[in-house]
Amino acid sequence: MVTLKDNPITASESYLKSTSTRLHENHYYRSDVKLALAQMYGHRGGDGRQQQNLLCDLSKDTLERKERLCREVLALADVLCPGESRLRALLLYELQSVWREQHRRLPRKLRNSPKSKTLLQECEGALKVASKVLQREAPLQDEYQLGLQAEAELHELSSLITKLFR
Repeated sequence: MVTLKDNPITASESYLKSTSTRLHENHYYRSDVKLALAQMYGHRGGDGRQQQNLLCDLSKDTLERKERLCREVLALADVLCPGESRLRALLLYELQSVWREQHRRLPRKLRNSPKSKTLLQECEGALKVASKVLQREAPLQDEYQLGLQAEAELHELSSLITKLFR
């Protein structure tokens, strides 16, 4: 499928490009790579190699790419496994991280704007779902820990929204 001897992000993007005319957009292999890419962008590589590590390091185009990937796989997940699922929760968690970064990048004078409020409210909704669903996982699983992290981030975000808009 994808050989990861080089940078896994570069290899994954190359795979998507090379299969764009041979496989359907929603083919399992392509969707699996899109999910992996959405989760890799903005995170440190597990192999210790330096990539573009954090969301704050990503270019605007790459951040938008992460958002598109999340939305594409989320749309597919909504059809294949509607309702609450671990996959949807993980994607919503990734999406809210994009929205929070977009909010952070807003000029100071726009941080109290309607666009800012909308971004933060979308984050809040995504974190509520992610926290609730992921905390149903077994406590030893990474997803459960991510659910706890989402809950903590939700409390911080709710305080920020209250401070800025109420």
